[in-house]
Amino acid sequence: MTKKILIVDDEPELVELFAGVLESAGYAITKAFDGKQALQALAAEAPDLILLDIVMPNTDGFELLSKVKQNPTLQHIKVIMLSNMQGQEYLDKATDLGADDYWYKVNTHLTDLVDKVALLLQ
Repeated sequence: MTKKILIVDDEPELVELFAGVLESAGYAITKAFDGKQALQALAAEAPDLILLDIVMPNTDGFELLSKVKQNPTLQHIKVIMLSNMQGQEYLDKATDLGADDYWYKVNTHLTDLVDKVALLLQ
């Protein structure tokens, strides 16, 4: 069965880049460009994993992560936070809210991302 990934980021170019690489690796991709769209996507069909930016309009990534992890029907979803927000406080907050990993966008190599997604979804 094909694993599903929801990519949530307000940078369309980045969403398309990640989507292309992950689709090539065999994953089904859903895209959202802000927290509100992500909540709509989650209501329609729960993915196996969410790639989640922090700074977005409407609902930010931390708020969305909190909603996912507090919802009994969604809390099993793996979440990788992807952000350029650097600092221990961001990592700590993501971890405290239930994120499975935290990656800095500027340091993200696409092959490493595919490998990490595969590891989390096995």
